[in-house]
Amino acid sequence: MRFDVEISDLTPAVQFAASVVARRSTSPIMESIRIEASDNALVLSGSDHDVHTRARCEAAVFQSGSLCVHANDLLQLLKHLGDEAVKFEAIEDGEFPLLRIQAGGTSVDFPTLASEHFPRAEKPDQETEIIGGAAAFLQCASFANEDDSRTALHGVAFANGLAFGTDGYMFFGCPCENEANKIVPASASSVVKRLNGGRFFLSSQAWRLETANFSAIGRLIDAEPVDIGNLVGGYGDAFTSVDADGLLHAVKTVTFGRARVAYFEAKDDCYSVQGDGFEGRHISGGARVPAQGEPRSMVLATKYVLPALSALAGRVVDVSTDGNGVRFASDGTFAMVMPIRDSRHALSAGPS
Repeated sequence: MRFDVEISDLTPAVQFAASVVARRSTSPIMESIRIEASDNALVLSGSDHDVHTRARCEAAVFQSGSLCVHANDLLQLLKHLGDEAVKFEAIEDGEFPLLRIQAGGTSVDFPTLASEHFPRAEKPDQETEIIGGAAAFLQCASFANEDDSRTALHGVAFANGLAFGTDGYMFFGCPCENEANKIVPASASSVVKRLNGGRFFLSSQAWRLETANFSAIGRLIDAEPVDIGNLVGGYGDAFTSVDADGLLHAVKTVTFGRARVAYFEAKDDCYSVQGDGFEGRHISGGARVPAQGEPRSMVLATKYVLPALSALAGRVVDVSTDGNGVRFASDGTFAMVMPIRDSRHALSAGPS
């Protein structure tokens, strides 16, 4: 194998392929990326068994071939090379060849491994493109709970025209036309962020994301999505509308980022927001937020309401309840948080 390649083309390809590769592993092949040279192009692949990455870049290929090289070592070397063409050549040296890399006055020989042992994932024969699937996944992924014993909560579910994530206490969902009934692991977030804007596909066993020169494929979670039908249709009409940014700023102000509880006291045309409950100490603070309709008093945990409102930033949200949860919604995107029963304010069933 022998080829020349511009370092400006090679570096992003190596970075993406190596993004899922383990820094340390009991298996050396899992610390490596696979390099395949043919038809004046390089294809670089990385894997952690669950997610497989693939990147393509142009190169002047003089002799085709494939091999595996330690991912982090190659990345470190590329950082110290100038912006010029780099020469790669496989040098026979016993069972496995050495990969000689030359640029300017630098010459480094890397040990390699046989490429046939590298794990691969094939593109599914049948898959469905989910329009806007990558953006919807990223919106919902932070609401999943990978530490829960229930595997259905470990990722973002695509079902019934929605994408949604939940930790069992807080739910976030957004419109995403699909009938897939599949769950994509939240752990795929770092890879999806790199390819956000690419085409997103779901098949019976895998998710896949691709752009012109980069792609990733990974396993789905083997579980049925949580039934959230009641969150979509089980709530009554909104009793108030309020600016999510204003409400978010009020909660941050009165809780100082530390209070466990935010109290939303309904007034005639606004919410009076207060926070307390940090390690048994009262935190005195208050803020008023204009609200339309007939606001109702409610008590919400800070750790749930802050991410919910943050995800809805820039929107005017309708607020509704079924008595067991509070839902903030705007144009089909919604966040639901469980209320706290409190002697100071009860979640009222009617106007306050």
